[in-house]
Amino acid sequence: MKTVNKVINVSLTGGLIGALGSSPRERLGDEINIANKHGWHVKEILPASSGSLLYSLLRFIVLIITLFLYTFESGYYIILEKDIPDDAL
Repeated sequence: MKTVNKVINVSLTGGLIGALGSSPRERLGDEINIANKHGWHVKEILPASSGSLLYSLLRFIVLIITLFLYTFESGYYIILEKDIPDDAL
């Protein structure tokens, strides 16, 4: 058996649309359920935080332009693993 890894980036929506429309728990759960159906197992979930001042400023500008309705948010990285038989490679 050989173990193969995969990383999924789950992006989130901010602003009023993000607050009223979707929750991070639901988004993570949906992505994990899809991966589990394909035989992947969750190894770790990491926050995809950006410490960049420019990125934070850009998010704030988008939030102002859209009248607080929408902005993009940092999401999560889901690290998955799957065991593959040696003869399948």
